Amino acid sequence: SNLESVPIPETGAIYSFTVVHVGFGYMAERAPYILAIIELDPATKLTTVLEDVSDLQKIKIGTQVKLKRIDDQIGPIFSPT
Repeated sequence: SNLESVPIPETGAIYSFTVVHVGFGYMAERAPYILAIIELDPATKLTTVLEDVSDLQKIKIGTQVKLKRIDDQIGPIFSPT
């Protein structure tokens, strides 16, 4: 494989997001969940899932987030700070 692991910043801000009400595959049991594009720095954006969100209505563009963990199936998972 020609893939290379690179470090990513551990904090960022929500650039865009949607609430997924009907997940598919292994994500089905997570619904509803937030799928977000996180701006890690001006040149880097990352699509991720947010965890530890008790009220979906409180998530807004610009909300600060931090890296929580790396999931083997999903990849980086973030949570609000």
